[in-house]
Amino acid sequence: MPLYAAAMMVFTMANVGLPGTSGFVGEFLAMMGAGLERDPLGATRAVLQSLVGLVNEGGLRERLRFTSAIANGRDLYAFRVSINDAANTLYFREDSGQVIVVSEPFDKEENWIEVPPNHALIARASESVKIVPFDATISSGAEVEPAPTRRISARR
Repeated sequence: MPLYAAAMMVFTMANVGLPGTSGFVGEFLAMMGAGLERDPLGATRAVLQSLVGLVNEGGLRERLRFTSAIANGRDLYAFRVSINDAANTLYFREDSGQVIVVSEPFDKEENWIEVPPNHALIARASESVKIVPFDATISSGAEVEPAPTRRISARR
């Protein structure tokens, strides 16, 4: 019986989005509380900075990966962030006025562009896509030079 109780507790914590588990709900709700509707980049940075403090607490340096896309029906924000680990992949391409964001290119088409680690993609309506640095460990609004993007050619 104690084994089932422990398993249920692990799955419950994952369901509520405990950092380090499979849920995104907790992070999303925290970002909503931090002002996601007003400032998607600022709210996401604030929440990730809090999580970075937790994963690095006591010198543990636990791994944290955050690869996510958030949209409001008009604008799209996608993030490729990692702390103490390699970042998950994130690619995009613009096609017929639309922006397609994927974790891995799903076809042999050219023009997929990799979003560099610790960067955010900003696709606002009627504007060109922007890739901006996004370092959750930087608390100031200092300007940082964007990393070069990498195009991949058609897969064979």
